[in-house]
Amino acid sequence: VVAGATSALAGMVSMAAGSYLGSRAQQDVQTAELAMEEREIAEHPAEEMAELIALYRHEGMNYDSAIDMAERISADKETWLNTMAEKELGITPTPLVNPWKDSLTMGVSFIAGAIFPVMIYLFLPAAAALLPSVILTLVVLFLAGGAKGILLKKPLVLSGLEVAGVGALSGILGYSKK
Repeated sequence: VVAGATSALAGMVSMAAGSYLGSRAQQDVQTAELAMEEREIAEHPAEEMAELIALYRHEGMNYDSAIDMAERISADKETWLNTMAEKELGITPTPLVNPWKDSLTMGVSFIAGAIFPVMIYLFLPAAAALLPSVILTLVVLFLAGGAKGILLKKPLVLSGLEVAGVGALSGILGYSKK
């Protein structure tokens, strides 16, 4: 139980830290790309206008409509930057990630998931706890996947099997490394 709890806490910290760093890196890349696009608009407005026209033409607008739309968009620098960010870079100007929130979510999710395999060992002798621990964990993973399916309006059983399957494979790979 102590080893399981210690491992769960270490995993929680590791996963939370990794989630924070990943989200922070994504945020930094997005900020840098927006700054570069803003510089390009300021330093090379004619080229950026031509890109905007080409983007609208690619979407199916005729040449005159594309020019008209590009001129209206470029009249406001913020709207121009936001449009180029979305259409050219494929990013939203408003950051979608929050490193602290992502870190907290990952940490809480990890520890919540780690409770189930360890919990059985509180009630059964170690020798008898392995199979019930695996079964309980798979049931909980299936239920979590089913809940995800309900939230995303996806087939409950398929979503449950996906999460339980990924969890089972992860467990098998982790256990086989010991």
